[in-house]
Amino acid sequence: MCDINLHESTGKYTIEIDVKPYDVPISYHGKYHYLRFSTKPELKGAVLNECLLKKAGKTWDDVIEPNATYADIDENAIKVFKPEAAISQRLPSLEKENDNTQIFENLRLLENGKLKRAAVLLFGKEPGKFFINAYAKIGKFGNSNHDLQSPEIVEGNIFQLADQIIEIFDKK
Repeated sequence: MCDINLHESTGKYTIEIDVKPYDVPISYHGKYHYLRFSTKPELKGAVLNECLLKKAGKTWDDVIEPNATYADIDENAIKVFKPEAAISQRLPSLEKENDNTQIFENLRLLENGKLKRAAVLLFGKEPGKFFINAYAKIGKFGNSNHDLQSPEIVEGNIFQLADQIIEIFDKK
């Protein structure tokens, strides 16, 4: 909504259209736009998705992953995580917890009983099955930025990635 004002000065009329700033995109005929100076670029794809998530007070990883189930979760990753969480003193109560649902609730990795994307990234058996960009590329450069020697792609959940990356760095 905007304010429209009619002004008269020396027998001439002008119309003032006062458009207030709006922090979310505007939908018009099924397309989303935002006002930027005197233009109204269309938002599409990932930028639109990110903008709508931000408006809802969420981030990408805080969204439910509808296709993920507990069968996609690596039990071993949870077993490794629990004592580490206790050692760090950040979540000491998790070490004795045996109910994975309760662990995920405590870590805010569930919403309405469904796994969030963060749960899949942290504890998933194959996060790449859900997110094609859930991997890390590692390489050693030679004499120039274009001379990539022994490139490696590392896949797995976040904990596996961290362990494998450190191992590769130690070798290289």
